[in-house]
Amino acid sequence: MSEKVKVYEIGIDELLPDPRNANKGSVRGQKMIDDSVGATGLHRGVSVDMNGYLVAGNKTQQAAIDAGFKKALVVETDGDTLVVTKRRDFDLMSDDPNNIARKAAFYDNRTSETSLTWDAEVLLADLQSGVDLSGLFDKAELDALLAGLVTPEPADDPNEHWQGMPEFAMEDKTSFRSIHVHFKEQADVDAFAILIGQKLGDNTRSVWYPEADKIDMYSELYVDES
Repeated sequence: MSEKVKVYEIGIDELLPDPRNANKGSVRGQKMIDDSVGATGLHRGVSVDMNGYLVAGNKTQQAAIDAGFKKALVVETDGDTLVVTKRRDFDLMSDDPNNIARKAAFYDNRTSETSLTWDAEVLLADLQSGVDLSGLFDKAELDALLAGLVTPEPADDPNEHWQGMPEFAMEDKTSFRSIHVHFKEQADVDAFAILIGQKLGDNTRSVWYPEADKIDMYSELYVDES
């Protein structure tokens, strides 16, 4: 590095929480972060922007303040330097069953998992303002997260498309009354057909009497015998 790295100390409470943090967190997650800080101390860094607003580590800062820690060490970079926190009391390869370094590693992963609760309103606001979240969520994931916030497109109202069209009323062509007629044998069917003056085929299920000239498509009372 050609330029000397700027390192200085500030109070933890001087770090500014992100007012639009998309992670609402969870009760269990925050408790686990608190437990982690209490059991293993501070080992995971946070990051801030040029104005001191927390980009990552909002929940960690709160846990540190709650645990009574006061100091924060700021290392200014331009994103081309990995800032490493070396804990002098950690020994990850130790066989000690109470190895706090190993426990801290588990805490690091588990707290991230349990404390993540997306804030759908913040996500939607950022999307609408043009924040590029492509590659972070697919459409199905965003749809699930934003369900209930995004108003679906209204369905077409047929009344809107009918404006200016002529009024239409369909004549009621259903029957006045229907009855079932039962026959013991084919001769009875033939006799009944002669009586009403209509042909009754094997596929006939119903007839009109007197015989209708036209069959309404909505009527269930007539089936052609063919």
